[in-house]
Amino acid sequence: MGPYFIGVDIGTAGTKAAIVDVNGIVLATAYEESRLYYPKVGWVEQEPEDFIASSINTIKEVLKKSKINPKEVASLSFSGQMAGILAIDKDWNPIISYDSWLDIRCKDYVNYLSKHYADMLIEIGGVPPTINHLPKMM
Repeated sequence: MGPYFIGVDIGTAGTKAAIVDVNGIVLATAYEESRLYYPKVGWVEQEPEDFIASSINTIKEVLKKSKINPKEVASLSFSGQMAGILAIDKDWNPIISYDSWLDIRCKDYVNYLSKHYADMLIEIGGVPPTINHLPKMM
């Protein structure tokens, strides 16, 4: 029997979950497509509540498919998308929609950083300015 482990990947296109045994054998998988919102040209957003709901839905599905008792699950693991941002308040409540890594509204900041700070950013981080956390937060 157990223990069993559940992994959840909250990706751009969808949320994927899998339940595995101690030998790494995948016993069941589940997938739920993500909802992407395009409020303006170049903007791509997702709702934080959708991340929670899709995680719960896919976890329930792998448990149902595998017929594993949830009490036998030793741990849950989560991974997520790259270079998106979400602002929260002091109580951990989202105050904006999730700004997806696909969202390019910060391109003017990327251009500014490239013009004025590219060498420094490459020296510190090893990569030139791109659509990522720093310009998104700016």
